[in-house]
Amino acid sequence: MVTNLPIQLDATCNGFQHLTLLVDDLALSKELNLNESSWNDNPKDFYNFIAFKVKNFFDIKLDESQAGKLVLSPEDKESYKKLARLEIYRVLIKKAVMTIPYNVSTSSIIEYIKENFYKQRNPNFYEISNTDTANKKYFLQL
Repeated sequence: MVTNLPIQLDATCNGFQHLTLLVDDLALSKELNLNESSWNDNPKDFYNFIAFKVKNFFDIKLDESQAGKLVLSPEDKESYKKLARLEIYRVLIKKAVMTIPYNVSTSSIIEYIKENFYKQRNPNFYEISNTDTANKKYFLQL
């Protein structure tokens, strides 16, 4: 099918914008700045939205466990508690989230989060490169 209709996107999470339009998800389209807006409107930040959803997920699971709606092992419960206490930043999840529509592997998503988490938690560490070892990152503390 060929169309000559112009499509205007602001490229906010472009992959997610396309997928949202394809499945006609009106609720998510609002978070991706696909709804009608004016110059006076502040654009939404999809990565902050996702960070909030992830944080909220852990809190909900703990609430369900406490209410008896969800049975968690002591280890899982402790893990959810630790995860709920994390400060989940936009920067922490952006690379992992933005690559999902492009079929990134689960292991890559985990590595992106670990990489950014490490940098966020250690602001005095700066990445240095070592050409002798491919795909390894070293951090120098100042």
